[in-house]
Amino acid sequence: MLATLNQIPEFTGIDRMVEWQTAPLGLVVVSQTCDAIRDSCIQVAPIVELEGDLARQAQVGRRPRYAPLAENSENSKFADLSHIMTINRGQVVTAEDGTPSPEGLVSVAAEKLFRNFVGRRFARFPFPDEVTDWCRPLTDKVAPKARHADTKPEGARLDEIKEIRVAASSGWSQPPFHLQLDFLVEPGILPEPDRDLANAERERLLSMPASSLAAEIDALRHNADEGAATMRAFAWNQLITCWVESCNGKYSQERNNGVQVHGDGRLWDLDDYPYSQALRSERLDLDYLSRSGE
Repeated sequence: MLATLNQIPEFTGIDRMVEWQTAPLGLVVVSQTCDAIRDSCIQVAPIVELEGDLARQAQVGRRPRYAPLAENSENSKFADLSHIMTINRGQVVTAEDGTPSPEGLVSVAAEKLFRNFVGRRFARFPFPDEVTDWCRPLTDKVAPKARHADTKPEGARLDEIKEIRVAASSGWSQPPFHLQLDFLVEPGILPEPDRDLANAERERLLSMPASSLAAEIDALRHNADEGAATMRAFAWNQLITCWVESCNGKYSQERNNGVQVHGDGRLWDLDDYPYSQALRSERLDLDYLSRSGE
């Protein structure tokens, strides 16, 4: 549902002033349907148009500020969730012919995608500062490469990871934090091994840094020789190990008041991931992870 307003008030934070922000593409309703029907006021966000890398990153969830209005990769229209406002329900209408806008949420898939993105914006878990610091090698080194996935193999592999979930074996209330990181990939990404891995193959892959492993995974994807699937599966798991061990190795207890943080990683096919584990874990959003004082 779209609103007719073409301006929304924006709090500037300067002298507690509110200024008007233009919304030439209109607004999208972010309130739940039951609330929009029952309540006299609803929440809306301006529609913005994004291009290039920013649009691609926003479409796949790497920019939680934006929620896509269509599920296809060519989409350029997004709701800007950093400027949500409350308006009177009477100010909201559908398109001129009474139907949803053709540029809006026109499919069940688009509606589900939009709903998930809005929920994610407000449901990110507040990880302890020490855990955030432990994740620095991932947030500072690996995540930025996903913005250049065409030229950065590690970024391409991170793009293939649907979600990262993390659980603390003793809970989040007090340290030490022993973390279990689960890297979830779509079915078909992680191959079934087709034979045992030879010692020489194992040693070669174990000697590779993360960047080389990421490139090797892509090369093995196009290799039809026997054993290629086995090596690709091993390389995937070793890449996850490298990423997690980088966090373990670079974490400084001294910088974090002696708090112990250690992690283990595991790669999962999305279809095999236990629901019970999902309930015990939290989604890790590498692009929007910061300490409480930042």
